[in-house]
Amino acid sequence: MGPLYHHLQTFINNLFIRGFHNGRLTIMIIPVRCFTCGKVIGQLYDEFNLRVQGGEDAKKVLDELGLERYCCRRMFLTHVDLIDQIMPYS
Repeated sequence: MGPLYHHLQTFINNLFIRGFHNGRLTIMIIPVRCFTCGKVIGQLYDEFNLRVQGGEDAKKVLDELGLERYCCRRMFLTHVDLIDQIMPYS
């Protein structure tokens, strides 16, 4: 495999965060890095999502996760999981 394959594989790995939910593999298309500043934020999305769904204030959760820049906060606050609606058509 050449360098192009390696770069493509790295891109794909950085694009998707995989996990298990209710015993099945889930794919959330949340960017690993902030589009504007490039800060790595993808690993924080699961905790943010769980805590906000649990009833905590989104501002407080973002502050505690260390997301101070509004560009990074925007990435979480405006994200919509559409993968479940899109998957049947692939």
